[in-house]
Amino acid sequence: MQKILNAYLHLDPETDKQLQRLSGKVLAIAVEGLEFTLFFKFTPQRIHILDHYPLEPAVILRGTPYALGKLMRTERRQVSKLFQEDVKITGDMEFAEQVKGFFDGVDVDWEEH
Repeated sequence: MQKILNAYLHLDPETDKQLQRLSGKVLAIAVEGLEFTLFFKFTPQRIHILDHYPLEPAVILRGTPYALGKLMRTERRQVSKLFQEDVKITGDMEFAEQVKGFFDGVDVDWEEH
């Protein structure tokens, strides 16, 4: 999953610039009902997906698979409302919104690739 994610992200030439801004921080996604957590560690060149992280992540998103999937499809200006309703957030809300903006901003020119 990590290789696929990073390969996709690097189809956009702006990815490295965006990763620089997020570098050094970790986002945790806790999936309710399935009782597991994935940690997304941002570095200048890639995102590492971990099943364990020994330190406190910058932000934790917690929700059901449905709610977390809905988050990915929600427009950026409506994210705060979704956090209040279906997805619980702990930590740095600004970083969470930066991550959402990062993924929303990936622009792949499929004709070029």
